[in-house]
This record gives sequence, C-alpha cells and structure tokens, in this order.
Amino acid sequence: MLVLKNELIRIAPGDPKIIEYSINKGRSWSLRYKGFSGTGEFKDLEILEDELLAITSKGVFYSRDNGRNWFFRGK
Repeated sequence: MLVLKNELIRIAPGDPKIIEYSINKGRSWSLRYKGFSGTGEFKDLEILEDELLAITSKGVFYSRDNGRNWFFRGK
C-alpha cells in the first residue's frame, strides 16, 4: 500500500489484477483499475518521482495518472 497525494493505493487483496484507492484512510476502497491480460497480475507498487511503477507478472508498467492507465516499461 502506498500514499500518493491524498489517496492510499493498493493491489486488491482478493484479486492481484485490480488496483484500488481510498480517500478516507483505508476505511473503504474503490476500484481504480481492473487489469486485463496486458498487465498481468500486480506484484508490487512503487512511487518514482511523478510516476507510479508496478512490477507485474508481465513486466514493469508505469502510470502518470495515479494508476488509472498503465503503460509497458520493460521486462
């Protein structure tokens, strides 16, 4: 789980293809991104400057919009 601006961001505990966010310190969670076969399963999230990075089963992806859209960075 990461703190990004005023949100908590996490990989959904029940489904590693989903990214969730919370705006109330984790009391409730909402869907931010539901992965498709392109991203694979999310393994880890990190913040690097203005990007959210994800290590997934299909490689490294990045997002510049708080995890709404993901783009392939490499393996």
